[in-house]
Amino acid sequence: MQGVAAAYDLAKKGDAKEIWLYDIDVNRLKAAFGRLHTLCGDVIRIWDYRKHFKGVDVVLNAATFKKSVEFNEIALRDKVSICDLGGNSGVVKDQLSFHQVAAEAGIVIAPDCGVAPGAANTLSAWMAQQDKVHSVEVLCGGLPQCVTMPLGYHFPFSIEGLINEYSGQAIDLVDGEVTFTDTLTDVSKH
Repeated sequence: MQGVAAAYDLAKKGDAKEIWLYDIDVNRLKAAFGRLHTLCGDVIRIWDYRKHFKGVDVVLNAATFKKSVEFNEIALRDKVSICDLGGNSGVVKDQLSFHQVAAEAGIVIAPDCGVAPGAANTLSAWMAQQDKVHSVEVLCGGLPQCVTMPLGYHFPFSIEGLINEYSGQAIDLVDGEVTFTDTLTDVSKH
């Protein structure tokens, strides 16, 4: 869903001549293409990333985090910058290892640029640097405007990404120190 929203915004508010979409689910891709083509016109194209990234100015990866390192490798091979929405700290650490070779190739690999992690982290870091801020707590989730489901949760992300967020360990910054906390072991105050 984030990729479709990004494609829509780029087509409506950007100056891209073309926006290429890829999705592993052909039906989801057809539905997105139909909506976007209707809204945005002929700027939207369907694309098979496995061939190459050549011919595009930049790639915005909203696919599963499991594809991120592969996408970095293709971006390096084809010398195309990539912005990755991220979602897995271990994968992001692997992506950051590409920095030097990407810089030498004249491209940018920007991991973890989604909502949270991503924008929420950047804003939280900025807030934490302000003089009067002693604590920053970030809450992000699928809170619908109109609650209709039994659990009152909306799935704007992939289930795979959601499970990833609640598996393994969370990385926390506590009293200026990086700590690792097993997920689902503590109850939130909220």
